[in-house]
Amino acid sequence: AQRSALGRLVTLEEIANLAAFLCAPESSGMTGQTIYVDAGFHFMA
Repeated sequence: AQRSALGRLVTLEEIANLAAFLCAPESSGMTGQTIYVDAGFHFMA
């Protein structure tokens, strides 16, 4: 967790929020995206 930009692990709620957003009409304009939900770990790597 210390190696992530946020200094913590992601929560299940944060992952669920992304899943809910991707299922919602508000995400209809998104195509071919890679979305990292990893508390910034990918950014720090």
